[in-house]
Amino acid sequence: MVIGSEATSPVLAPIFLGRRPDAVRLRDRIAIYNFGDGAGAMVLRSDPAGPQTPASFHASVNACMGGDRKPGMQIIGGGTHAPVAEQMRSKRPVELRLDVVESASFGPRVFVTALDELLRRSGLTLREVDACVVPEGNAGYFNGELEAAGLSAEDCKLLEGRIVENLTDVGATGSAAVPLALDDAWTSGRIRPGDRVLLLAIETSRWLYAGLSLTWSAALPAAGLSATDLSAAGVNGQGMPR
Repeated sequence: MVIGSEATSPVLAPIFLGRRPDAVRLRDRIAIYNFGDGAGAMVLRSDPAGPQTPASFHASVNACMGGDRKPGMQIIGGGTHAPVAEQMRSKRPVELRLDVVESASFGPRVFVTALDELLRRSGLTLREVDACVVPEGNAGYFNGELEAAGLSAEDCKLLEGRIVENLTDVGATGSAAVPLALDDAWTSGRIRPGDRVLLLAIETSRWLYAGLSLTWSAALPAAGLSATDLSAAGVNGQGMPR
């Protein structure tokens, strides 16, 4: 069982509660409008490799490319650097610092490196992948920069039709983003039983990437199921216990 959750609103609420909207500075609205609360879970099951799904397909990647490179994004506040009461007394409980230039130039290199490594380890080409789930649409942020970072024009076009994310519906939800996007794709029929799926994310504060390839096994949800029933999505990944 893999669970991801995010609770941002308790930290962001003091910025806008009890204040007129026009009294909130534009730079403070960025965090309010972009981040959201959420939670999601999935079950991973290990099944014997079948004739259509070789064991080598199920692979994972995880690495840091940051070195001594400065963070591309920092969220100051809302963590454990100081007691919550002390943070709440500050003028800005949360400060979002984003290096737009570095994120646009180095971020695509991290993503392309991660994608290439995951495809290499799984023995797949992008054409053989049915869906690539990314948190918060980070592949879409780069647009044409992915090709400049080394992804072929053909793969850029293939990737565009395989990206799965729902940032516009739920906001940036951190570790909950992938389970939420998976559930949305499953319940909408975007991901179906037997699909080959890549889960791939990059994180720009320290330039990390992580990814996993799996075969989706949950049957399409029946009409009329409750939200609780729909949350019980299942996937299988080589070597992962149920």
